Parts: sequence; C-alpha cells; structure tokens
Amino acid sequence: MEQASKNIKEAEVALEENNISKARDILESRLSVNPEDTEIMNLLGYCEYLFCNFDKAKYYWNKSISVKARDNKAVEYLLKYKAETAQDFQKLYKEAIRAEDQGDYTRAINVFKDLFEREPEMVGLLLHIGHCHFLNGSLDDAREYMNKALLLDSSNEKALRYLDELSVLSVKKRKKPGKSLASFLVLLLFLGAAGYGLSRVLDFSAPKESGEEVAKEEEPSVEQPEENPEPEAPVETPVETPVETPVEPPVVEEPEEEEPPVTEEPGPVTPGRVFSDDEIAVHDEALSDFRAGNYARAAEAFYHILNNGEIPEYKSEAVFYLANAYQRQEKAADAKKWFEEYLTRFPDGVYYEEVLYTYGLYLYDLGELENAKKVLQRIPNERPNSMYNNSRVRAILSES
Repeated sequence: MEQASKNIKEAEVALEENNISKARDILESRLSVNPEDTEIMNLLGYCEYLFCNFDKAKYYWNKSISVKARDNKAVEYLLKYKAETAQDFQKLYKEAIRAEDQGDYTRAINVFKDLFEREPEMVGLLLHIGHCHFLNGSLDDAREYMNKALLLDSSNEKALRYLDELSVLSVKKRKKPGKSLASFLVLLLFLGAAGYGLSRVLDFSAPKESGEEVAKEEEPSVEQPEENPEPEAPVETPVETPVETPVEPPVVEEPEEEEPPVTEEPGPVTPGRVFSDDEIAVHDEALSDFRAGNYARAAEAFYHILNNGEIPEYKSEAVFYLANAYQRQEKAADAKKWFEEYLTRFPDGVYYEEVLYTYGLYLYDLGELENAKKVLQRIPNERPNSMYNNSRVRAILSES
C-alpha cells in the first residue's frame, strides 16, 4: 500500500511537471502489480483522456467503478465524459480523425484547433495537428506544433520522433540548394573564362572550310534544389496486406441480451494470426490497419472485437468500420449488410447519423435510387437537426 501511494505521488508530480508520458508509464507499471487499485486506474484514465484516447479512459474508469462503486472519483469523471458537451466534443474529434484519414488535412487541422481552444490541456490534439502538417508538407508548422506538444508532455515519444525526422529533412533541404548554387557559380566562372579564351582563339584562327562544324561542349546539368519534398510519416510502417485463405469461420459468442445477434458469422482469418488478450491493443491494431489501407486485415480484427470483446463502444465501432472496410474494398453486399447491422443494433450510436448519410449515398452511387431514398429519408424524419440533413440529401429525395 505504501509503495502504491508513493507511485501515485510520483505520477502526480510528473503531471504537474508536464510529463504525462512519464506519469502514464509509472501508473501502468504499478497497475500490473496491483490490478485493482482504483486510484491508479482513475489517474491512468485521466492520462489517456489527455492523449485523446477516450475509449481507454472510459475503460479504466468503468473498471475502477466495478471494483469500488462508492466514493470513487471515476464516477465524477464518467459524468463529465457523458455530458452533452463532452459527447459533442468527441463527435467532432472523430470527424477530424476521419478527415485526417481521408487526406483532407486542412479540414482536420481546423477542427483539431477548434477543439484545442476548448480543451487546451489535451496534448493529443497538438500531436494530430502536427501530424497533419507533416503529411501535408508544411514542415515548419509541423515542427511548431510538435514543440508545443512537448510543452505539455516533455517526454512525448511521438513528438520527439517527429522532431528528429524533421531535423533530418531540414538538413537535407539546406544542403541540396547550397551545393547546387555553389556548383552553378563555379560553372558560370568556368564558362565565362572558356568563352573568353575561345573568342581569342577564333579571332586568330584560319577560317573554317564550308561544311566543317565547330564542336560544342555539352554543358553539365545543374542539380536543381528540391522543392517541398513529400515527407514520409515516421510513425506507422505500412503493413503488408495478407492474402485471405478461406478457413472455417470462428464461432460467434453468445451476445448480451440487450443486443440483437450478429446476422452472419465472421469471414476467414489469416492462418496463424493470433490476437492479443488485450482488447484495447486489438482495437488500436485494427484502426492502424484501416488507416493504412489494409482493410482486409482490419476487418479480421474488428470481427474479433465484435465477437469476443467486452467494451460496448468498441463493438459498435467495429460494426461501423466493418461496413466502411467492405465499402472501400468494393464489396457491396458485405458493406450493405454491415451498414444495416449498425442501424439495427445501435440507433443511439455515435455514428448513427453518419451511417444513414454514408449508406444512403452509397446506395445512390450503386444506382439503387429507391433504396437510397428510404435510408436518406430517415435523416429528416429521425434527425431533423443533423448536419447531414443537407441540400445533397434533399436533392436525392426529390428525384423521381
């Protein structure tokens, strides 16, 4: 108990000194020794919240309450988490993440900045802004926001790694123009001297006979400086998309009573692939694969979460990403099945309005006008104040 109190104090000091990463490391290490320490779970959830890992934060707070239901600060955290303003915040955050995933960096940056004005302690937002600038080729802006991130979290590994990469890119960018300019100046001097000497020779030489040509020296090419090199993100290494080999689908576990059963068992899993017992780790791996464009591999992990996970929010998100993964693989039947699955199982889900909109437009693009209108009509009927109740929806609904 004394050691646990000491570790909590160390973590609190680290937070006061703007070293969130150190605080999280201390807490995770201690939690592995004492997995039922509610104070550690509560503070660890707060650290994850600052990193914008909302699901992890909620997981730790719920777990804390399951151990100690009364006189627990986790109850206060969750009440704030479930407040309308917090839900709106998380919705905008997910919209920014999707814009980032789709390469719309300008929109993502604007939303992340707006959110940071509301929550100026969230280092995760600064990391996203810096990352978007990096991918967009705005290296000076990327450096600025990664340095701002370090002011909130002095040992943040992601920020430090990006700054190292930016330093390398800056050195390369400085060296190449300087070298090219020096070569160009030397070349000008050489050509000037050679031209002067050649003119003197021509003045005193016998005239050339007709048909005889004077050989010209080929000018050496001047290396041009690179402009706005396209940076490669140093964080995620692309994962090779596995070849799907049909095997027997895993057995679906019995769902909770309040949830309708999954309509179809999951598809094949890559032979030899073993998922972690840590549901959060599997979720992070699935999102990483999805964002890298490895949709088949991501779908396997989301299937696993859907059928074996215990966090309700992860299950609804798994169905959402399964629909999107199949849509991007142009597997219409599977995409439609999982869009329908989400609408049936999660009418109060975070992505409900977006699914209505995305699914309706998808059906429209497939040439299924009547089906598209049935889905899109639910937006003004069920969510009249939604941002998705827009002119695009009204235009499709008016078609005959």
